[in-house]
Amino acid sequence: ESLERARKALADDTIHGYGNDEGSAELREAITRKLALENGIKNSEVMVTCGANQAFANVVLSLADHDDAVILFPPYYFNHLMAVQMTGGFGTVEMGGTDPRTLEPSAEWLERRLAQQEKSPSSSSCSPKSGVVGRGRR
Repeated sequence: ESLERARKALADDTIHGYGNDEGSAELREAITRKLALENGIKNSEVMVTCGANQAFANVVLSLADHDDAVILFPPYYFNHLMAVQMTGGFGTVEMGGTDPRTLEPSAEWLERRLAQQEKSPSSSSCSPKSGVVGRGRR
């Protein structure tokens, strides 16, 4: 019986293959229902990724243009810098200030930096300590 189940699983691309970027429709629907029923969050769209790197790349490619300023807070995944490079925005990457004790992004540093921006910022934290994307002009 186990071998038969394994054969069936291998024949089903949704079990072992790459799926849609937004994740399994069934899982997204279940999360959307949970958010509505248990958290009171309605009319939301959910995306399920394989991890922080894919989520960050999706955010950068969706929000950042080649001339936008992008702030990465060390420590960050090297994949985050690569995602920014894919937009052609390599020259606009800035390293943000962090708290030396906790390595968390410095809110004070970010407030000072964003005060210099001409556009309103959009941000996303895709890893525990880094991954903020700031939209703005140089």
